[in-house]
Amino acid sequence: MYRELLLVTLRTIILMSLSLCSLNAVSQVNENKPTILVIHSWHDILWDRLWHKALHDQLASKYNLVRYDLDAMRATPEVLQAHINHAWGLYQSLKPSLVVLGDDAALAAMGLRFANTLPVVYLGINNNPRKLIGGIMPANITGVIERPLYERALRHIINLLPEGADRVLFLNDAEQVGASVTNISNIFKGNTTTKVGNVTIELTVTSDWDKWKKAVIGAKPAGYDAILFDSRYLLFDENGVYVEPEPGVIRWMAKNSPLPMFNFYEDSIGPRLSAGGWVISGYGIGVAAAKLVKSILEDGVRPKDIYPVTYSKGEYIFSRVQLKRWGITLPEDIKNKASFAEDLHQLYTFDCKNYPDSICFN
Repeated sequence: MYRELLLVTLRTIILMSLSLCSLNAVSQVNENKPTILVIHSWHDILWDRLWHKALHDQLASKYNLVRYDLDAMRATPEVLQAHINHAWGLYQSLKPSLVVLGDDAALAAMGLRFANTLPVVYLGINNNPRKLIGGIMPANITGVIERPLYERALRHIINLLPEGADRVLFLNDAEQVGASVTNISNIFKGNTTTKVGNVTIELTVTSDWDKWKKAVIGAKPAGYDAILFDSRYLLFDENGVYVEPEPGVIRWMAKNSPLPMFNFYEDSIGPRLSAGGWVISGYGIGVAAAKLVKSILEDGVRPKDIYPVTYSKGEYIFSRVQLKRWGITLPEDIKNKASFAEDLHQLYTFDCKNYPDSICFN
């Protein structure tokens, strides 16, 4: 009952706010610059902050970047459809020169709507783009496919573990079925354990927030040496309330975990988040997409003549604060290649007042 009432309230608030979003979007437009409409799959999460910052750094001097969030991670199907319709209305009113669709949900929801209209660049796509839209990719759409390589990342992360570590907990929020594009299913091959070198990786899957917390707190007593986890989770408490990824899940873990934590994406790293790892960079994916935008708008290259870019570059990114907390000294060969979140940005800063209907920790 609590969740149903919450969702009804959310629907009312969100639908009433859509007209305000339209006004805000129009107010962002400088008539002396072409406009790019940037449609995000999610909401204000660190992943979106990272790739949007890259677009801003690369494009904002020449273009208006108008952002709209579909909020697909938290929205009911009814509310999500309203957001999709609203995004289409923004396109019709703004008449942008190009549209950016960020991550799978945005491409799946809006790709066919934009077929044969204006140039469209997608980014951060994990699945096959053609399968997301249910057919052949329209000639006006191209973009950046994201291919995180967990097997390689695990081998890099193993080098960061304390000496003698031989058992690691891998937390994930969903079962991996078949040939997962993130290749977690390839690693475990239907089992709950796998081995990397002398280290056994044990998979625990749950979307229940209480069970997730118990797994974290019980990791050290259970004999684990470290915790690995995925990104952009869909976790809910016993009342069905959504837990924010960074200021909810990871912030709580960083405060309460008895073990060092490592991950696979840049959007989990920060002084109040995880220690880091060999990760896919959200900022890097944004830069790759911006290059395609420039090719289309400035060099006159047609989207159909741009083969989709496959982004599978891993890099070492860490938090100095978290490394110090856990007494981790990076090997020189890793330290010389590494970047540190505290030097790159402060996008990992969140205020819980901006997430009144989700679980968030100050």
